[in-house]
Amino acid sequence: MKKILEQLVPRTVKFDKGAEKTSQQADWQRCGHIYYLLNTLKLSYESHCGRVTYEKLNFASLHELCAELQKGQYIAPKETAHLPELFSLSVCGVCWEEFGAQVRTKAIPEAACIRFENIEYSASEAKFQMAYRMTDDGVTPLCNQAGFDKAVRRINNISVAEFIRFLEACNTRIPRNLVNKLGIRSENFDSVFTLTESHLLEKLLEKEALMNAK
Repeated sequence: MKKILEQLVPRTVKFDKGAEKTSQQADWQRCGHIYYLLNTLKLSYESHCGRVTYEKLNFASLHELCAELQKGQYIAPKETAHLPELFSLSVCGVCWEEFGAQVRTKAIPEAACIRFENIEYSASEAKFQMAYRMTDDGVTPLCNQAGFDKAVRRINNISVAEFIRFLEACNTRIPRNLVNKLGIRSENFDSVFTLTESHLLEKLLEKEALMNAK
């Protein structure tokens, strides 16, 4: 786990120069750090009645919640060939990019996640996005990312409590000047669109409605 922590919080950032040159944002360079917003914990799984998701969870009540869900007749994890569906606990994050003296933040909808069958046991698979992974690559849920993605690090057989402590340890290693410029909060993940995108979408829908009314 210590080795993974060192990879997630590198002392020096290695850039893919070839990829950077072909990018339209070649001047912006990633700082190599990810800050995990622990107030964005999201638990999801497939139940007998459909997909279930709990957002902005309090970790202190997570054990009780999972125990209650497993007892439920209809909300219990769905079973396939006598194997229950796995719980997936994910957390959003923030990374930074620098351009000279300028610093900007970028949101990561699923910066880390852990899948488990029973929260009381350590049989699990945790995944962590690396800081240099393009956030636009995160279309597929992190828990479903295949093993060939080198920008995702994996740890097997850790408890959920260890997973949380691991995220907290990563946060403590981030330079204070970057944390002070943290402009993204849990509320930024409430919508899939930014404020600018929502405004443009509203204008587009209004224009389409006027054209249909003629």
